[in-house]
Amino acid sequence: LKLSHMELRTSSNFEEDLQIICETLKKIKMVSDKRNVSPIMAKWNDESTDISGIYIPSGVGFGGTNMENATFAELSQAAAKRYCINDCEVTEILSAVIYSITTILSYSTMVQQHTLISTLCSSVELKLVLNAYLRNDSLMDISSRKNCFTEILRFLTACALEPTLVDLLTMDLAPSDQPSNAKASSNSSTTNIPEASCVRLIKVLCNQARIFLKLQNGTSTSSAQPPPKGSVEDSDVFEMAHSLLNTEVLIDTAVDAKMANEFTQKQFKTNTFTSPPTVEMEYLQTLRPKRFMSMPMMELFKAGTASHFFYSSISSEVAPSQRNTMVRIAKEMSSLTTSLPVEIGSGIFVRCDESRYDVLKALIVGPEGTPYANGCFEFDLLLPPSYPAVPPKVQLITTGGGTVRFNPNLYNCGKVCLSLLGTWSGPGWDPKASTLLQVLVSIQSLILVPDPYFNEPGYESTMHEPSGKAASAAYNQKIALETFRYAIMQQMTKPSKIFEDVMKDHFRIKGPLIKKQLAAEHTNEFGAAW
Repeated sequence: LKLSHMELRTSSNFEEDLQIICETLKKIKMVSDKRNVSPIMAKWNDESTDISGIYIPSGVGFGGTNMENATFAELSQAAAKRYCINDCEVTEILSAVIYSITTILSYSTMVQQHTLISTLCSSVELKLVLNAYLRNDSLMDISSRKNCFTEILRFLTACALEPTLVDLLTMDLAPSDQPSNAKASSNSSTTNIPEASCVRLIKVLCNQARIFLKLQNGTSTSSAQPPPKGSVEDSDVFEMAHSLLNTEVLIDTAVDAKMANEFTQKQFKTNTFTSPPTVEMEYLQTLRPKRFMSMPMMELFKAGTASHFFYSSISSEVAPSQRNTMVRIAKEMSSLTTSLPVEIGSGIFVRCDESRYDVLKALIVGPEGTPYANGCFEFDLLLPPSYPAVPPKVQLITTGGGTVRFNPNLYNCGKVCLSLLGTWSGPGWDPKASTLLQVLVSIQSLILVPDPYFNEPGYESTMHEPSGKAASAAYNQKIALETFRYAIMQQMTKPSKIFEDVMKDHFRIKGPLIKKQLAAEHTNEFGAAW
């Protein structure tokens, strides 16, 4: 693109300058059509990726197949290079647009400024790039793409400092065919601001920044300073965390000032009828805020009111103390506040100890459409002192007291077979790119699948044969019954102290749906087991 500010030099001719902005914004689409995901995930979405010869059927886990680590690494590097180029181009475009907008505002009339704002608010390209980048829910990824995200924050700062541009902070960034419906809470001055807006999306990122700074410095304010002798990567994440919080302050001030009068008027309006929340809405509103929390787990372990499979190791091993390790863990923990998937059909919840955030527990709700549906499966996790050079330790706790093997990849002794953990064939743990989130999502999506029978090596070859289908159906009935016994009924009567609040809300809200599932009897393949 080779854009420069000289190419956007204005001539105090509003029509020409506005046209320059429009033409510049159109170039965003040239580099933003591809999904804005981290390189480690992008390779699976790359149309040019050749994974021929690798047979992984839909709804089946690893199925005994694997991909060579060398190929995996090559794809990751290629994707990372592609996204680096895209980021550089987007950075240059945004820089040019900010320059041009600022210049126009210096000479334009109020009518012309209104036209400018209308044009920007209707720009599909501007919404595209803001929505794509601000929806990035990984502080790790943001800090690794510092230059581009710095330019995004500079654009938001410019909007916050210029009253004329505040509307850009509150506009709906969601595609026209997918309007944003979620709003802020009714006691906020931003009640009518869409969830997919700059002001709302920046809040999500700032929550991660606060958690990161709290874990590192014991404070969640932007005044927290990085400890000395940090690497460039560590400095970048601290700088981005501070920049996010500073930008949030400016945005809040600008938006609150603009919304004050409207909010005050709404306070005097009479209450209007609102339809009762749906089960899905209630579930998401209740459980999403609980997806990640810290709590005094070590005290519960010592008191005997809760347990942890790796407690003996925790007691004998010191917590990770190297700065690089601590920063990496803090970045991952901050990302979990928004990255953990929680939907009506399935969810992942994580708890970490408030003093030892290398000590964790996870709860995965079995996905709908699988023999694990609505079951609550608990896992104990420990991040070794050398993490992330080595993968986390993971142990399944929900095993019916060691009597049930829920999956070819989940042993009754609690062993979890997963390539990321080095216990299964396939792409292994990459210290630079692999994360705890990837491990948990892999268990949810690659192990707790509709047809777990075919996860057994060699069995996938029979999945289209009558004998294979019959064996899979029988296996599902058995697993569905064990799920009901130990992941539903036992969790309802004797819930884990760590996830007691999550389980109570889960079974309370979805209780009627679970009853219908159990009452189905012979209407589906799980009927006999139920």
